[in-house]
Amino acid sequence: MPTSDDSSQYLSGWRLAIVISCLFFGTFLIALDTNILNVAVPKISTDFQALDDVAWYGTSYLVTITAFQPIYGSLYTFFNTTVVYRV
Repeated sequence: MPTSDDSSQYLSGWRLAIVISCLFFGTFLIALDTNILNVAVPKISTDFQALDDVAWYGTSYLVTITAFQPIYGSLYTFFNTTVVYRV
């Protein structure tokens, strides 16, 4: 049976709504970022006349994000969280 101390650790009301909204907007921005890449691929292929390299555009984007993710995570442990997030 939860006590009054246990229930205070969970968000509720407007604070929960803010967290859910932030998660929604984060997901939206990731989807938007992916769609921007998909729209830019034909123009990139035309400018560089490299239709055979289309698969590399998305792959290089995902490899770059995957490579920098652990680096950003380790920066949070060594530096102030708000400064790292803003940078």
